[in-house]
Amino acid sequence: MGPMQRVLPQVLRRAIKPAFNPRLPIGLRRRWLELASQANLAPRDCRYESATLGGRPAERVRGPGPLSRNVLLYLHGGGYFMGSPRTHRAISGRLARLTGATVYLPEYRLSPEHPYPAQLQDALAAYRALLDHGVTPQRIAVAGDSAGGHLTLSLLLALRDNGLPLPAAAALLSPWTDTRLDSDSIGGVGTSDPMLTPAWARLSAAEFRGDVVEDDPRVQLLAADLSGLPPLRIEVGSNEILRSDAEGLAAAAEAAGVEVEFRCWDGMWHVFQVHGGLLRAADESLAGIAGWLRARWQ
Repeated sequence: MGPMQRVLPQVLRRAIKPAFNPRLPIGLRRRWLELASQANLAPRDCRYESATLGGRPAERVRGPGPLSRNVLLYLHGGGYFMGSPRTHRAISGRLARLTGATVYLPEYRLSPEHPYPAQLQDALAAYRALLDHGVTPQRIAVAGDSAGGHLTLSLLLALRDNGLPLPAAAALLSPWTDTRLDSDSIGGVGTSDPMLTPAWARLSAAEFRGDVVEDDPRVQLLAADLSGLPPLRIEVGSNEILRSDAEGLAAAAEAAGVEVEFRCWDGMWHVFQVHGGLLRAADESLAGIAGWLRARWQ
């Protein structure tokens, strides 16, 4: 175990985990995460540009090298109630740099002000906008972390069910897929998770669902029909309460005939990839995801 792997969990418990405290006002939690994320190392040689995609504000990220025709639609995490393109630049910038693709991060609407299906509607609008701009689906990939992983999978299912062309591939980082939040890792990891708590996760799920019951396959994605989806790459840390969500998704997708590449990183925590530039495992994970995406685009 390297020094950063020992130090960062302690930093997260003190600097980030309080932002997920459900007793704090939601505005404070959102601002806290925005400020804390500035400590992450966003690549300075990338361009982070304001854009509009599907009628919503978005950020367009481009790396320093030659641009390909490929596009990555990245859906940020944050429990559906916080987070933004700015909080995820350490990931989006590295993926832009490593893939040569243009990365778009839409500012989808957040709960509880906008419960389901507002976020899915915004993701669909963003994807349709890429198609309308002339990007072929074979040149598009989708990725997301945490709640953004849930939204990525929801988007794929909606595209399939509406007869729209699917992207070449999708990558999911520590995806949330079980709205019941009663998996083995919820109890097994529990308070040792340096970022998330079961209480926070349950409140976020309830606020996001709105009037939709927790077992509805539109939100309980482990109960959804996963057949016909594009190749999936799923990565998760062993020390997070959503580990079982990722494991269950990988197993269910494989059973449905989907091509799946899965990895559980020993000793890692929720969306550890935000520590790219500081943590070797984060750099290795993002490099692996980027190489996998490039191969699917080809």
